[in-house]
Amino acid sequence: MSNINTNTSEHLLDDEDLTEDIHTTTPLVSPAQVELQVKCEVGRLSMSLNDLLQLRVGSVVDLVKWPSAVKLSANGVYFAEGVLVELDGMLAVKITTKYQFGDENASS
Repeated sequence: MSNINTNTSEHLLDDEDLTEDIHTTTPLVSPAQVELQVKCEVGRLSMSLNDLLQLRVGSVVDLVKWPSAVKLSANGVYFAEGVLVELDGMLAVKITTKYQFGDENASS
């Protein structure tokens, strides 16, 4: 004999109950707690496979020219452009343009 309760009305929740439950049991995460991997793209170049295979520790890759702008991305999405600057003896990026979500420049 089965002990399955076929009276489903006891288990149904309305949308208000579900929303209330989600808001009371799901903790919000502060943006300060979310870690993203940010990349700074300094430049691109073409290189033959043979030249690539010749690279060793200490090799210098010539970028041909100093980039006028660098792009910053987080999780593969561009969010800003900037220029390279020296800050306290270290290389840094000064933001010159910040993209809005969905901006077509952010994907190029």
